[in-house]
Amino acid sequence: MLQKILPDAARRRELKTLLDSDRCTFEIERLEKFVELLGLPNGIGSYEYLQDGERGGIQRWKDFVHIPDLTAEKNAKRAAKLKAKTEMAQLVKDGCLILNVAGGKTDHRIFSSQPIWCIAQCTNEVLLAWTGSPMGVAGLANVMRVNIQTGKMDETGLQASSHIHCMAASPDGAWLAVGCACGDWKTEIFDLKAGKLVREIPQLRAVSEVCFNRTGRTLYSLSESTITVIDLNAGEVAAKISLPEVSQTMLLHPSGEYLVAVCQGLFTLVHLPTQKVLKSLWIEQAPGPMRDLMERVKAQKIDEKFLNMVPAGSAEELEKRRRQMERHFLPKQPVHSLSFGSLGNCLFCGGRDGVYVILWDKILAASDMDAMKPQAYIPAEQIVREDATSNNNLIYAMPIDSSAKRVLFAGLEGKVRFMNLPDERLGDLLSPPVKRPFASLQLSPDRLALIGTAISPPQVRSNKREPAYFQIWNYKVLCQAANLSW
Repeated sequence: MLQKILPDAARRRELKTLLDSDRCTFEIERLEKFVELLGLPNGIGSYEYLQDGERGGIQRWKDFVHIPDLTAEKNAKRAAKLKAKTEMAQLVKDGCLILNVAGGKTDHRIFSSQPIWCIAQCTNEVLLAWTGSPMGVAGLANVMRVNIQTGKMDETGLQASSHIHCMAASPDGAWLAVGCACGDWKTEIFDLKAGKLVREIPQLRAVSEVCFNRTGRTLYSLSESTITVIDLNAGEVAAKISLPEVSQTMLLHPSGEYLVAVCQGLFTLVHLPTQKVLKSLWIEQAPGPMRDLMERVKAQKIDEKFLNMVPAGSAEELEKRRRQMERHFLPKQPVHSLSFGSLGNCLFCGGRDGVYVILWDKILAASDMDAMKPQAYIPAEQIVREDATSNNNLIYAMPIDSSAKRVLFAGLEGKVRFMNLPDERLGDLLSPPVKRPFASLQLSPDRLALIGTAISPPQVRSNKREPAYFQIWNYKVLCQAANLSW
């Protein structure tokens, strides 16, 4: 039978090798090779992906009969998209949306360019660069200077690695730090006044965050569980601070004395004058299915890990390792973002389902591994996916308007919400016609602009991603439209 299907003996041997092989990382790879060997047209495909335009190699697509007929649904989606585009254009005309720039294509067909930016506090402008493909060797990315009031872009003459992952400008406007990822593991330091790259600091892994101290003379670079302290006057590494966990982000306290690093639900407090880790704290997760599951499997998972470990060291060392594992199974609230008000008397934590507010005095008074009780909680809306299921709204962006005593926060629902702290008024500040989640969001120093990165919305059955957008919104106009004081 097989000989009739595949007369070529070499192809039959290749097919047998393919079917017997256990080296396929994904079974789809085996299936793709299988239909190729047999010469089967239209052998692979997800109907949803085909509808999204991913029809490479599919023959006579226009001759397919679709059941049910989706013409009406397609026309409705097309009309809704056109309406949203028209409304976005009107927001530009009305002076509400100052700038809306989409990321272009990269050398890799799957990845579009992502905006990486920071605010230069002393000049009230944005420094912006666009990433290249995360695959392969890094290229160069031009660093642009963006006028916050007009959206006009100018070249700075600086070129960072195209594997740029984060950036920060020093408070005095003298330095620009760029953290790199995707195998290009380093921190780049630019002299903004001279317009040149002055130093590259190698890192062991991707750089997830960079920030300066209050004077701009010291740079902190976070790479996994290490904070590299760089003395900019000497141009060299002054120290390395080891954190108890691999951390995703960090934030400097307004006093300049402390730094907070976050690993999932644990946030670690670092005392900068002594460069010592003081404590790790966490927020207890609210009762619910996720907490019940975590507590139920906690002991079992730890025991399984120990069974698979090669016994090594003393009983004291093994007990220390067990305690480290237990940290991962605490019923803690995941923390995705951090913010301080201008005075630093409260730490705002963006969680899975809202914003948690913790008094800074209580953080300083707490002991290592204490569970912190929030002073206040600001709930986020649940998002509804295309298949009508609800998801938690992860809070990734959370600027604080200290002058108005207002918390702004945004997550996967694609809009910006607010809470006025004095009267606890809660509402929508920005609900764009096109709903894209905000991955980052900051207020300009003069409070005139709200700057952010809007990313592709979560999809149910699609791997066709939309590009990310760099946006500048007129914060004063938004406040007026929402009947808020500015």
